[in-house]
Amino acid sequence: MYNRQVFPASAAVSTYGMAQIERVGTQTLFPLDGDHCLIITNLQYVRNPKGNPLKIRENPRYFAPAHFDLRKVQRGHALEEQEVVAINYIMKMHACRYIAATNQEWLYPEKVLTERNWSKLGGSRFALQPDPRLVDFTTAIISGGNNGSWGYNEYGHFDLDGPRAERLRETEWKTFQATKQAWDERDRKAGREPSKEWLDYM
Repeated sequence: MYNRQVFPASAAVSTYGMAQIERVGTQTLFPLDGDHCLIITNLQYVRNPKGNPLKIRENPRYFAPAHFDLRKVQRGHALEEQEVVAINYIMKMHACRYIAATNQEWLYPEKVLTERNWSKLGGSRFALQPDPRLVDFTTAIISGGNNGSWGYNEYGHFDLDGPRAERLRETEWKTFQATKQAWDERDRKAGREPSKEWLDYM
């Protein structure tokens, strides 16, 4: 788990606990193999990455029915070298006893990190974040079968369009659009065209 405001060895741990998944800004880093890492980011953080990462996200639940749309996983996103090193560093800092690597040099990511500040790992404010331009502003998911149907909104509420959800969406729509514009601006400054995946998505 990585939350940029909760360093594993800091006093924040005693106040906030480890980077718990109910906090808006906590991401789950799950290495799949030597070349791939699954990064799970809370939707509210994707919609508003400038928000308080320590805030408890809306309606967190540890045990509840859930849907997962595998088609929405962003694939083909190549990480910068400093992002890869940052992931290795995060894993090492959270290790309880042992770490392992296929290359001995990879055991010491702190030697090649250009930015050691926990809140700025990866080298930019876009580091370890999904591309918001590839994220739908989906508000509900409904499924059904022979035994009936059921659904909930993006916050896990069974009241799909309740007043609380409407207020959250109103705020997040604005921050979400600003976030996508920030990514466009970054690409323009770097002289990059939108990715083919993004053009296909549009």
